[in-house]
Amino acid sequence: MILATYLGLAIAASLLGVATVLARAVLTVSEPRACLLAIPLVTMYFAVVGLRAASAVPVDLDANWPLRMHEFPVETPAAATRLFLLLLGVLPVMAGAAAAAVWLWGAKAAVALALVQGAAGALLVEIVLSSSATVPFASAHEPAVSTLRFRWSWHAGAVLFFGYALAAIESKSLPSVMATAALLAALVVCFSCAAVLGRRARARRSVTFEAASESLNTLRLSPELD
Repeated sequence: MILATYLGLAIAASLLGVATVLARAVLTVSEPRACLLAIPLVTMYFAVVGLRAASAVPVDLDANWPLRMHEFPVETPAAATRLFLLLLGVLPVMAGAAAAAVWLWGAKAAVALALVQGAAGALLVEIVLSSSATVPFASAHEPAVSTLRFRWSWHAGAVLFFGYALAAIESKSLPSVMATAALLAALVVCFSCAAVLGRRARARRSVTFEAASESLNTLRLSPELD
């Protein structure tokens, strides 16, 4: 259900850009336009976020006792989650986009897009894991009530930036090898910074199997709860 929800959001957000272009002009696929390049980026965003949300829900909470018996650094579950997100959230989307780009625009454009989107996906995964200290599929999960009011706007802004703004930069950079290399270098630098900051943030935490308690007054739906 979680993955189906995020898949629906990915389809809706991807088609929104295409519908906007169709409302103003005729859409052509003879060249890599921003609305087309945004489709794999938006899909990748919701795939990574959806898989991360799914991994936070335990399969069988009582079965995590073997993990509780051993002490391990917080980087161990973070590395496992990173590999999980890269293999199932980034690589399939990148491969599909590269195959479509070969068919539409040739191998040169496909290689450039694959490199840029792979770097963007790796950066996204590092940001998602920036403060992760839970074991995937083995830690207690308690839905955050703040999501109902605040997180939707955060996701909307992230989709606009990661999906559509980055796609617009890609479309402008592809005609020039130097511009594409500069964009790729910028993404690699951002990835390196996010990886270092994430490791530092996780180093201050320890592995936890418990859900964080949260008070109902976080919603503040009425004065009586204040």
